[in-house]
Amino acid sequence: MPDWRRTTASQSPVKTRDIVRIVRSLMGTCRGNYGEGKLSEMYANDINKKVCQPDGTPKIEKEKPGSALVDGQNLLGPVVGNFCMNLAVKKAKEAGVGWVTARASNHFGICGWYISRALEHGVMAMAFTSTSPLMFPTRAAKAALGWGVGGDGKPSTDCDEILAKGGLFPLGGPELNSGYKGYGLGALVEIFCGVLGGAHWGPHIRKWKSGTTPADLGQCFICIDTEAFAPGFNKRMQEFIDTMRNLPPADGEKVLVPGDQERMHAESVEKYGGIPYHPNQIKNAVRRQRHAADRLSPDNSY
Repeated sequence: MPDWRRTTASQSPVKTRDIVRIVRSLMGTCRGNYGEGKLSEMYANDINKKVCQPDGTPKIEKEKPGSALVDGQNLLGPVVGNFCMNLAVKKAKEAGVGWVTARASNHFGICGWYISRALEHGVMAMAFTSTSPLMFPTRAAKAALGWGVGGDGKPSTDCDEILAKGGLFPLGGPELNSGYKGYGLGALVEIFCGVLGGAHWGPHIRKWKSGTTPADLGQCFICIDTEAFAPGFNKRMQEFIDTMRNLPPADGEKVLVPGDQERMHAESVEKYGGIPYHPNQIKNAVRRQRHAADRLSPDNSY
């Protein structure tokens, strides 16, 4: 862990075991997901402003053999996420499928981290989370689900307008490019996370980094024990992966399967012993973390 992040963590009221989970969930930077690794400041600010609880344990509110509803107790997202994924894995091992939905959670890093945890236990997994309203539903003039759209819901290349008044197109872009399919995927996530779990959803979620009210994010974790289905899954899965990778490339670059780019980036980080950043990013990160450490000093206890 970088010294400045270790300093911030050591002065935090969050328990050590939870700090480890939080840092690991943010280490998507090692896999090329640069945005997540810079969010520890947001976590610290939410604790400092008392809109997020620094300590506690998620609570199971409702439970059946293959499902559970979890109250995140407004704890840090990685704490809730690890609790829920562990529970989903346990249920999948016992019932074949484990479906856990959480409410009253917060930003939890990258979904891939939780999936990798499940894979360590030999189960398939999916993880979903709601977020601040950033995406414009197809034909809508207002952001309700969370590439560039202006304040009027029309395509824009004005970055200032997009950031201040606009939002994001669904996956696929505008309706002409079948963006409504991406809108459908976004709606599915909101239903799984917010509507099903009783958390805030869509436009009811606070704005990104507003830091004035609890986020009440909904999250969903699904695990599947492949042993509950047709035998020989691992062999067929490897055959599928090999088939995709060995397809003739269109531009000379090797055909990849999902996760290959992240794995190769992680291997390069391991090889070179560090994560490549622009110098300005390093300076900004150090400045922000020092500021966060000052705000979480013992004199400013929760």
